[in-house]
Amino acid sequence: EPNDLGNTCFFVKGLDRRLRAYKTDGTPVYPPNPEAGVWTDGAVTILTKGMGKKGVINSKGDTIIPFEYVQFKPGLPGQFIVAKANDDYTVTTIGVYDKKGKIILPFADQSVIAFGKVYQVYEHNIDRAGIFSADGGAIVPKEYRFSSVYISEREYSTKTPDRHPERYVSATHPDTRQQFLIRDDGTIIRPKGAQEVRYHGDNFPLIIEMTPEDGTSFPRRMAIDLNGKVLLPAEYLMLDFTPDPNVLIGRKATAKQIGFISLDAPQKAEFIYDYQSRFSNGYYRMQTGHRYDLYNLRLKRIHSGEYNWCNEPNRDQYLQFRLEGKTKE
Repeated sequence: EPNDLGNTCFFVKGLDRRLRAYKTDGTPVYPPNPEAGVWTDGAVTILTKGMGKKGVINSKGDTIIPFEYVQFKPGLPGQFIVAKANDDYTVTTIGVYDKKGKIILPFADQSVIAFGKVYQVYEHNIDRAGIFSADGGAIVPKEYRFSSVYISEREYSTKTPDRHPERYVSATHPDTRQQFLIRDDGTIIRPKGAQEVRYHGDNFPLIIEMTPEDGTSFPRRMAIDLNGKVLLPAEYLMLDFTPDPNVLIGRKATAKQIGFISLDAPQKAEFIYDYQSRFSNGYYRMQTGHRYDLYNLRLKRIHSGEYNWCNEPNRDQYLQFRLEGKTKE
């Protein structure tokens, strides 16, 4: 069994069901008793002394983390996430040590997760979470609720490059409901007054939904880049991503119609459509009255016409089309 503390050691389970730890060269972690050893990187060694009593010694044999803990997990580089338990081995508190024996995050009734270059810390007794640096400093206090970043738009048969939602966490204040993003390097992306921040990819803008000023009107939306620069002001009632990172689709608060908005020249956007929808292949159907325009994935208009109704083919129709045309298009 691999040891999740690092690739320098592994476990072997004997016929007696006991685990013994060995280094990758086959020598025991702690000769002559491999049952006592847990892990080593050559500088420090995690040992077991009795049931649920793990600690750390240095290369001189000095104890640098006392033998009081039931579990060691990898933290940020050079650190351990350590759990203390009561007599029935139920985990009671969790904290973080560095390899010199210094406590980085004090022990508490909490969960600690290494997240890129920072820690996510979930306080159990108050159901709140915060972000802490590698030296234990609070970047975001434990006042928020975290959730994974969710990309709501379907793939529409396309692959979006540079999409890394796992590098971000969404933080929401439970009282104000204001929301912002935290990157795994500790960067906070928090536009003032935002009640929702939508991420679509590292090469896409962020779409921000603002808290309505008077509490009754519809929320306005804006777009910023990942450095916080405003790309589109909060003038839009609808704003959404397209396959092109440089183009959004939206409707201004002062207009009733929809259009494509180039971030290079938003002043040239034409808001001429009453309705928009996307087919399963990602093409856009734009409609005004009986006029329908069809746009491909490159947002090029490939057809226009007047119809009582226009929709995409059903599955049997496009399979038959491909069969007769001997094409995959």
